[in-house]
Amino acid sequence: MQAIISDVHGNLEALTAVLDAIESLGIERIVCLGDIVGYGPNPVECIQLLKDCECIVTGDWDAAAISTDDPCWSPLLLEQLRWVRDEIAGDQSAQQIIKSGCLAKIIGNIALFHAMPRDFSDWIFPEDVFAPKKLDRIIKQSASLAFCGHSHLAGVHVKTSEWKYESYVEVGDDWFTPEGPCICSVGSVGQPRDSDPRASFVVLRDHQFRFVRVDYDHQLTADKIRANPLIRDIHADRLSQGR
Repeated sequence: MQAIISDVHGNLEALTAVLDAIESLGIERIVCLGDIVGYGPNPVECIQLLKDCECIVTGDWDAAAISTDDPCWSPLLLEQLRWVRDEIAGDQSAQQIIKSGCLAKIIGNIALFHAMPRDFSDWIFPEDVFAPKKLDRIIKQSASLAFCGHSHLAGVHVKTSEWKYESYVEVGDDWFTPEGPCICSVGSVGQPRDSDPRASFVVLRDHQFRFVRVDYDHQLTADKIRANPLIRDIHADRLSQGR
């Protein structure tokens, strides 16, 4: 078995809780699908905790954090990005861990990527069930079973006769066995946006997987953000709501 995590976004409390849960399940292999840094107050600490991952996929925040060019983001996000850059600037080890990441990883007929198989130019959202050509293209570019992050939403697109989408609420905690091509959005460790504030990750065994949700002290993370004058409170306010 292996654990697949994504979108930690500098949330140390959430990451620690998830790593404890992974250890309690007897899982030693961890794949991170990117965005270790981002909105939270502890980017360097989160990077260091994930240095021994079996595979780190580069997220858009990770790529931007080690770049000298600003992405086409909103002023609010660019402000946070510059703070993240300053935080990791003095830690060569953290920078090297991020730089060691790959855009995507394909192992047999299992694909691992952050946003899309080849870039960060798009997202996979639930409403893509109405864009079957897009989902077919993603499978064609990756593998019949694909895992991604980026949307912060936990759920699966699965194709039998046609594509359908099931959220975490519909799938639940039981083992899920895809009966056709499948794209699993593993959800977010550090900033879930599916109205469930618990950290989310996936456990994979062979070609079955299940979602795991973990409670953590989001109030402590929020307090740390609010105590930092260089991070906007909006990044704290959404944690308790899972949005």
